[in-house]
Amino acid sequence: MNLLDQRIKTFASQGLSPYEIEEKLGFKHYTIHIEHHEALMEGYARSDNGQKAAERKERRREASREYEANHRKERKRIHQERYANDLEYRKRIQEAQKRYREKHALELSARRRERYWKKRKRS
Repeated sequence: MNLLDQRIKTFASQGLSPYEIEEKLGFKHYTIHIEHHEALMEGYARSDNGQKAAERKERRREASREYEANHRKERKRIHQERYANDLEYRKRIQEAQKRYREKHALELSARRRERYWKKRKRS
């Protein structure tokens, strides 16, 4: 295996695409598979970096979703308790909702009309 094949193998094991490897080495595009297929495939076979990184990213994403879901439930529970027990808070919320409905009456009625006609069309 010559030095060029070794570099191709290294780049492939780092998770670079054939196009990116061609760019780095100055090859004509879409030719690396023809001349250096074996070195390329060896590099990809050795590469676990891409898969491991994807797994780590998915684990972090899942933990973040779970954390957010738990906190969302907790915030909702606190809001419900406060709404049920604090009369001033409930009054402020209701007034804010009333102001919103008054301010956005045209927009809300247009949305309701649109939903109504979509439902009617499906029937």
